[in-house]
Amino acid sequence: MTLALGVVAGPPPEPLPITIVSMPSMAYPGGAATLIARTVPGSSCALSVSDASGRMQVLGSTTADIQGIVMWTWQVGTAPGRWPIRVTCAAGVRRGRLDAFLVVAPANAAGHGEAGPTSRARRTSA
Repeated sequence: MTLALGVVAGPPPEPLPITIVSMPSMAYPGGAATLIARTVPGSSCALSVSDASGRMQVLGSTTADIQGIVMWTWQVGTAPGRWPIRVTCAAGVRRGRLDAFLVVAPANAAGHGEAGPTSRARRTSA
């Protein structure tokens, strides 16, 4: 007698939502940048930033607080340009990813300041 066991696959889990609450519209070499995002409370999240070679480097991981807020502050590199950043979060079997860009101005740029949420973010499912 042969017994066959099968795995019944259901629909894939719904992607985990991630939204940017605050992110600088422009950063300056050697300065600090802070990204604040919201997701499901208790989610485990990581922030990755592209380095000059194009590799994504994880800057840190954190857990979303009771309101779903996660925050990272890091020192901006010295190379001006448009640098990809990525927020990834997981909660159980659900996963989410949000891709955005941080614009780093040349060192001699005037008008240092921050703005609210950026429209350069793109949500993708992980």
